[in-house]
Amino acid sequence: MQRFVQKQETFYVSGYDPRGARHYHSLYRKEASKQPMPHGGTIRVSERTRITNHIQKWDVTLRDKEGETHTQYHFMEWDDLIRNTWRQSPLQVFTDMGYYIKRYILTGLFFKYLRIIPKQTLGFLYPFLYFVISLLLGTFIALFFFKTTASLINEPIALILSVLLAAGILRIIWYLGNTYAAFWLLRIFVFSARYVFTPSDMLQNRINVFADHILQHIRTAKQRNIEEIIIVSHSVGTILTIPLLAILTKELSKEKSIVPKLTIITLGECVPLVSGIPYAAAFRKQMKDVAQSRYFHWFDYTSAIDGACFPGLNFFEDSHIPTDRKRFHFLSPRFHTLFSKARYKRLKKNKYLAHFLYLMATDKAEGYNFFTLTAGRRKKHIHHSKPKEGNA
Repeated sequence: MQRFVQKQETFYVSGYDPRGARHYHSLYRKEASKQPMPHGGTIRVSERTRITNHIQKWDVTLRDKEGETHTQYHFMEWDDLIRNTWRQSPLQVFTDMGYYIKRYILTGLFFKYLRIIPKQTLGFLYPFLYFVISLLLGTFIALFFFKTTASLINEPIALILSVLLAAGILRIIWYLGNTYAAFWLLRIFVFSARYVFTPSDMLQNRINVFADHILQHIRTAKQRNIEEIIIVSHSVGTILTIPLLAILTKELSKEKSIVPKLTIITLGECVPLVSGIPYAAAFRKQMKDVAQSRYFHWFDYTSAIDGACFPGLNFFEDSHIPTDRKRFHFLSPRFHTLFSKARYKRLKKNKYLAHFLYLMATDKAEGYNFFTLTAGRRKKHIHHSKPKEGNA
């Protein structure tokens, strides 16, 4: 019996993360080694190599009883641009907090989100609540300390001690904000707003580079026996996927050569952070062009335990853009079915980790599997997870 062999290519766009290809290759290799594979399959991940100034790749081979799938996995680098805008000092982060409050809280945009996805209240408002509550609490402690010590020692010394205490409290606020992901979420929100209000030419140029690279591989897919091309994005990378696919849509409409099967996979998406802004008309136009394209088959995975996404939301239809239900699927990975009860309980508590579970190994071979999605064989009638998270 002849063994089945498939060749495909995957193009991955990360979220707003200053860690680059080295980190994500290490993560992919480590998690792939732990992932139970269906049908007794095995997966091998090669070393990482650079192929262009902004793109690195590694090869993935998945073997099972039916045959082999060979995947060239392209990591699309924009972490250098992220590091240039990654706000690190307390003053910068507190300035970003004001920007986030201006663009999302005072405009009422987050309250619109809360009507759509009420379960995400904590995720949407977490940076704001953390900032306000911690500052009020810190101010109360410093003032109480001053009032108490001023009656015991002279006021100038009490004032100096209170200022020092306030500085210490600010350091604690800073430390806890980083430790418990308040400032990580803040950076996602601020990037999304700035993407609309202060667009970056350097970022757009990088998206153009990604699009040109993918187009070259689409155009030569047939002669290289590539059966499928997969474009995967995570978190803020799902926002960049829209202009990227808008370019592909425009260029593919001119193509006379055969276009291979194109699959889009978005994980932990936060597209409405951009599409929900009234000023983002150009972005919504790109979404409309993509939704009308006949080339893509789209699978979006979001989880209710992920506080940085919009679980179960068809973000196209949320922007009043109709989609073909046969080609656009908005699903849940159903993480609660993929881990032991004890482990899942622990995972739910770590909101930062929950946002990255899409990229990690699970305890079970069946169901959502990042590695079969990105480097496995997809049959015509693939079974996908149900759109609800169940008891998550």
